[in-house]
Amino acid sequence: MAKRINEVAEKNTSKELRSQCDHFHNQLVIQKEQIDLLNHDIRSHESYLEAAVRKNTVSIADEKCTDHKKHRESIEIFEKIFKHLREELIDFLSKWM
Repeated sequence: MAKRINEVAEKNTSKELRSQCDHFHNQLVIQKEQIDLLNHDIRSHESYLEAAVRKNTVSIADEKCTDHKKHRESIEIFEKIFKHLREELIDFLSKWM
């Protein structure tokens, strides 16, 4: 995505277009940060679950794991936002490429 934005920015020099390219670059940086945060949260929770299993191996085999609602909701929100960003970017690129 960033590569395509750079291609458009190199071919066009209008201030409005540069502003839009900057907007999309910034949004991609923000979404990358969100991916990193989600990965960190999931890995932390995974470590917590592993420690719980090691601590109590007998009863854990009989228990049902609950839904990880917080993580699922965070991922769903990210997917929705990223899908919208991708659609906006595709529209933008189709106009300028």
